[in-house]
Amino acid sequence: MNDRFISNEYKRSRAAYVIQCTAEYFVSILVADAFLAKLLKHIGLSDSTIGVISSLASFAFLCQLLSIPMARRMRHVKRNVILFDSLSVLLFLLTYAIPLIPGIGKAAGVLAFFCISFGFILKYLVLNTYFKWGNSFVDPMKRGRFSANKEMISLLTGIGFTILVGFITDRYEEAGDLQGGFLFVAVIMFVLAVVNLVSLIMIGQNDEAIASHEDHKTSDVMKNTVGIPAFRNVIIMHTMFEVARFFSVGFMGTFKTQELLFTVGTIQIINMCGSLARFLLSRPIGRFSDRTSYARGYILGLALFCAAFAAGMFITGNTRWLIVVYTVCAGVAMAGINANSYNMTYSYVKDEYFVQAQAIKSSIGGVAGFLASLLGSKVLSRIQNAGNLVFGKTVYGQQVLCGISFVLCIAVLIFTVRVVDKQTVMKQ
Repeated sequence: MNDRFISNEYKRSRAAYVIQCTAEYFVSILVADAFLAKLLKHIGLSDSTIGVISSLASFAFLCQLLSIPMARRMRHVKRNVILFDSLSVLLFLLTYAIPLIPGIGKAAGVLAFFCISFGFILKYLVLNTYFKWGNSFVDPMKRGRFSANKEMISLLTGIGFTILVGFITDRYEEAGDLQGGFLFVAVIMFVLAVVNLVSLIMIGQNDEAIASHEDHKTSDVMKNTVGIPAFRNVIIMHTMFEVARFFSVGFMGTFKTQELLFTVGTIQIINMCGSLARFLLSRPIGRFSDRTSYARGYILGLALFCAAFAAGMFITGNTRWLIVVYTVCAGVAMAGINANSYNMTYSYVKDEYFVQAQAIKSSIGGVAGFLASLLGSKVLSRIQNAGNLVFGKTVYGQQVLCGISFVLCIAVLIFTVRVVDKQTVMKQ
């Protein structure tokens, strides 16, 4: 191992990197699924609109294209990441303050859209730069295991976090003071914002990571990213998966609270099951990916997502326990999808073009995913307006969306096995 990876500075930076990722994971919990659905429903938005807003994270990936010219001119990586990421968390915090603004009325939905969309935009503008900066303190031969360990820490602490915040929010709602619950969440977000800022400051500057942002010409960027056939296949794979995922997942939050009648606290217990399963299997999946390939780890995640969507097709009021199967399978699946999606870029693109390559891949996938959520919203509205009848049978719109996601995910799995997994990879 290179001596710098065992130095105190690199060890401290890796620890701070883990803490920051954990704090950011907590924030992501509060702006997704049941928490966000409860907030948006409270300010008067429809199920289909909530599903679209919940998918804004996907559309915000488009802004990663702007990170390409930013990376070419960015000479102070740490300073810029701290600024953009901190502003992102503050916008998410403001989202929970919206119901507390007197007389806001219909403007609440507009403000929520603004806060969530720009929060994700600021986050994703520097996401790839941050990922490369943080990973520069990690031994390249141990990225899979480090990613798994980092995720396990987030998941384990996130279990207690979601249960605590979920049940306290439920108590506020039972007492008829849901706005007090939103104030409580806003305070928690403020604490997380402070932890996020401090941990970012503690990560080392790492001149090597900064120096790697060379001023490449656009023609060079295109040649060394989308000009590589193997990486183009990764883009296709990622885009297909984002379409399959966002066609349905953004609409599951309201499904749990409205049709299935689960409380926020109960949903967090269900989410805990998914997080615990993901915690137990993250490291084995990380080792599996290091030992075989990142593509194989991704394939494992895709297979589990197919199982999740299959379970989602059969969830009704009488079989609502299947939401546990859906949540567990989807949770473990992301252990195979998340880190491997990023690390796979290293397999086909030179390190100096990583930020640009990842930005292109994420942007294309993000736009496709958001468009899929818009189409899913139309399908859901059509089914609900028809009295939840499809071909004369009573079904929930979310069941139909999961069925379509299942078919699309099977197509991604076949493409990944037959094309991406057979490509030659490079170690760097």
